[in-house]
Amino acid sequence: MPPSRDSRHPWPAASRWMLGLAAGLVVACLLAILKPGSGWLFLASGLASVSVASFLQAASDRRYLDDLSHRYEQLHDEKEILEENYQKQLAQERILLDITLNIRQSLNLSQVMETAVSEVRSLLRVNRVLIYQFQPDWRGLIVAESVSEPEFSLMGIQIEDYCFANNWDQQYRDGYIHQIDHVAIAGLDDCYRRLLQSIKVKANLVLPIRYGDSLWGLLAAHHCILPRTWRNSEVVLLTQVAEQLSIAIAQSQLLKTLQVTNQRLQDQVRIDGLTQIPNRRRFDEYFNDVWLWGCRDHTPVALLLIDVDYFKTYNDFYGHLAGDEVLRKIGLLLNSVVLRATDLVARYGGEEFVAVLPSTTLEGAQAVARRLQADLQRLQIPHNHSPVAAWVTVSIGIAVTIPTIDVALTDLIDQADKALYEAKSAGRNCIMWAESLA
Repeated sequence: MPPSRDSRHPWPAASRWMLGLAAGLVVACLLAILKPGSGWLFLASGLASVSVASFLQAASDRRYLDDLSHRYEQLHDEKEILEENYQKQLAQERILLDITLNIRQSLNLSQVMETAVSEVRSLLRVNRVLIYQFQPDWRGLIVAESVSEPEFSLMGIQIEDYCFANNWDQQYRDGYIHQIDHVAIAGLDDCYRRLLQSIKVKANLVLPIRYGDSLWGLLAAHHCILPRTWRNSEVVLLTQVAEQLSIAIAQSQLLKTLQVTNQRLQDQVRIDGLTQIPNRRRFDEYFNDVWLWGCRDHTPVALLLIDVDYFKTYNDFYGHLAGDEVLRKIGLLLNSVVLRATDLVARYGGEEFVAVLPSTTLEGAQAVARRLQADLQRLQIPHNHSPVAAWVTVSIGIAVTIPTIDVALTDLIDQADKALYEAKSAGRNCIMWAESLA
């Protein structure tokens, strides 16, 4: 709004001048009547005085209006600056909110970091924002980056700063913020200046990303075209973003620890505690998968059921601890005989073991069974009370089929079990196989 009229002067200067003129005329007329000849002189001097006074008052009013106008412009400029700062503050708060929500909603650390560098670069309008993760030798990798132009990208480049460990490590651990407005004239070590110039940095703002008491990495904003004066609000923003990234890293590390722990627990419930090979539960899961693969690919599946001959007699004579050791040795032997990553051996129960061999014909399954018996014979674990040999032996039943939707996987297990029964009936320490189910 334009400035209002000064309340000290309710009439404008022109009105006051006219009032002075009228007053002068009245006084002149009175003097002319009372003292002829002197009125006109007094009128002239009065008019001159009034005119000068009115002129001076008008000039004063003009300066006053100019001052008001200048103050108005100042207030307008201050309002615009406050509005701009307010909008920037809102933008910073929005970025922090986005990053915080991303951390809470996503367990993907890479996604959180990509969001952070992209949002920060957009707000600060710099050429490059990156997250740099240290390796034990102080070399590092850029794990997230946002650039204004492809030519400023450093992804895939391993950065080495040989003077870093001596000069900056402890400072960054203590929360140091490295702020450079003009790399070319800043008081930097030569090695650090050369590093910055090699990656086209004209202005640099770097903050630590800490994980616990260690320095995990750095959050850096680079201006690569011209020097730049970093504002305090920008430093505050990057400090808050670095703190949020530290939280995300801690959360990610905790998740990894939980995943490893859960995997170990899962492994434990699927591993036989005595022999340390897969147990019956793991066999059931894997055999179901193999059966589905066979149905899809029309490839054969072979199953071997293996039973330790006269194991009860062995336990009665040598003791249960010795019996446990025999089962452990046979489990290790089975693992060495079954060579392919897709094959699985497991403890089926008691003194029985099972092997599932995907994409294996009857001839292939027989070869595995013979190799197991031969290796066990070479091992020659004494069994003086066995009717069939002076060492521990096994009987093996084999069943092979090409899975179809018309055949249940339990049918193959039944066939292998029947073949094992025939092997025992035939005197043990032998291999028998069932006819194909197909």
